[in-house]
Amino acid sequence: MIGKTNAILKRQLNGAELTIMVQAAGKGCTVKIFAKGLDWSNPPASASPQPAKSTTEETKDPGIEAKRALDEALKKIPRGLIK
Repeated sequence: MIGKTNAILKRQLNGAELTIMVQAAGKGCTVKIFAKGLDWSNPPASASPQPAKSTTEETKDPGIEAKRALDEALKKIPRGLIK
């Protein structure tokens, strides 16, 4: 579900549950991740954190910032959880 200033992504696979909530906050956004039944002990090497890239014009629109944060969070989800 994607709204004007927030996004919520829910996924379930083999009894595991993942919910990602992104909401505009000031000049950036707030991301909350809730996980149940996931094994994070062996993340792929590509899951290392990367600094977010933004321009002054993009940060004026919290929807763009929320989408970027959601896209970055989705890259870190274990394979098979997203269809």
